[in-house]
Amino acid sequence: MFHTSSDRSVSPIAPPAIDPSPHAEPPARTGASRRRRAARVHQPSDFLARRRRRQQQARRHAEGRELADQYVERAAALPSRDRQLVLAVYERGMYIKDAGAEQGLSPAIAGRRLARLTARMKSPTFAMVLSRRDEWPREVARLATRIFLHGVSARESADLEGVTYFRARKVQLAVLLLLNQRRVQRDREQIRRDMEIRFDDEPAEVRDPILDTPSSTSPPSGQSRPPRPTSR
Repeated sequence: MFHTSSDRSVSPIAPPAIDPSPHAEPPARTGASRRRRAARVHQPSDFLARRRRRQQQARRHAEGRELADQYVERAAALPSRDRQLVLAVYERGMYIKDAGAEQGLSPAIAGRRLARLTARMKSPTFAMVLSRRDEWPREVARLATRIFLHGVSARESADLEGVTYFRARKVQLAVLLLLNQRRVQRDREQIRRDMEIRFDDEPAEVRDPILDTPSSTSPPSGQSRPPRPTSR
C-alpha cells in the first residue's frame, strides 16, 4: 500500500537551544587552531611591511634628490656641452635619449657620457679642486680645472695652456698629493676620536703642496748655488 505525502505526519523541528547565561564558555580550541593563531602572531603584518617599503622609497627619493641637486650645482664648472647635458637631465627632468638628441647624440653615447660626468662630479678630487682653486696661482688653477673638472688629459691641457707637459703633470701630482694628505689626516682624526690614539709623527696641519712650491728656482737666502761643472 502506498502512502501519499498528505498521509505522512510531519514532526516539527525544535529550534536550537540558546544559553541565556551572558558568560557562556567559548568553544574549546583544537591544537591546529592554536598553531595557526601563533603563526599569525609571529608573522609581520602586511601593514608593517607596506610602511617599511614606503619609508625605504622615501629615503631613496630624498637621497636621489639631494644627489641631483649636487649635480646641478657642480655642473657650473663643466664645459658648455657637458653642462647642458647634465642640466637637461637633472634640472629639467628630460629623458637621457631626449637630452642627447638635442646635441645629436645617440641614447647609448649620451648615457655613457652622462655616467662619466656624474662619476667625475661625485669624486672627492672634483670637490677639492672646485673649493680650493681660487687660493692657487692662476696657472695652477687653470691646469687643475682642465684636468680634474673638465676631464682633459695632462698632455692636452699643457697644449691648451701653452706650458710644458712636465709642468701640467707636476700640477696633477701635486693635487693628488694634497688629496691624499687630507684623506690621511681625516683617517687619523677618526682613529684618534674612536680609539684615543696619538700619533707621534702627526703634523700640526696639512700643508698644501701647491702653495708650498716655490715659484722660482732661486736658492734660499744665505745659500749659494753649487758650481757648475766645466766641460773640458
